[in-house]
Amino acid sequence: YKGLSTRCHHGPPRPSHAASEIHAFPTGYGWHSRTRRHSFDLTVQSPVTAPAPSDIGEIMDSIVIEAPSGEDDRFDTVRITAAVDALAEKHAGREDVFRSALAQLLKAEMIAARATAQAVLLKDRHGRRCAERLCFMQDEIIRILYSAATRHLYRSHVPSGAERMAVVATGGYGRGLMAPESDIDLLFILPYKQTAWGEQVAEAILYCLWDMGLKVGHATRSVNECVRQAKAD
Repeated sequence: YKGLSTRCHHGPPRPSHAASEIHAFPTGYGWHSRTRRHSFDLTVQSPVTAPAPSDIGEIMDSIVIEAPSGEDDRFDTVRITAAVDALAEKHAGREDVFRSALAQLLKAEMIAARATAQAVLLKDRHGRRCAERLCFMQDEIIRILYSAATRHLYRSHVPSGAERMAVVATGGYGRGLMAPESDIDLLFILPYKQTAWGEQVAEAILYCLWDMGLKVGHATRSVNECVRQAKAD
């Protein structure tokens, strides 16, 4: 997911569980800025055919965009990522301490960002803009968590083709509209079957979100499993 984040066009309206926000990360790297959105058409013509295994990595990498280069007034990803890197260096070799400090840092930043969103809402009375702002904040938190998991906790210096992951937001979060205190739903997509690396990265993200007090629904599937689910819908 982050290498990229992009708004997807699905054609006719879909049920609420349809995912519309995709975040794709290249292996071992993470976050990117969504200050610029790149849209592309994901409308699938029937019949649906899964990509060949050898093509999956290339497809996932093809949707990666640039990382953020400056601060955003909605959520300062660059500054917070630098703070996370400092924590990782400070607590090197003490994984549990780093995880706890990471959760505390991101929870404090989330609370501050929510307070700012509330103040802006009370001033401009623009509900949709507030929902989009909260969604952006959540995207950046997950982007930072993925980066921390793959760079500081489970870094693979010589990644295999299976050590790739896309994190897809579904439901209201996937549509880019989040109400205050809303639950979030995530789908972890892997190129093939589950691997130890994929399980570790997903768990690192989920446990930190839970430690932050968030309610998170989640599932993990391979690309082919997602295609089968789509065909059965």
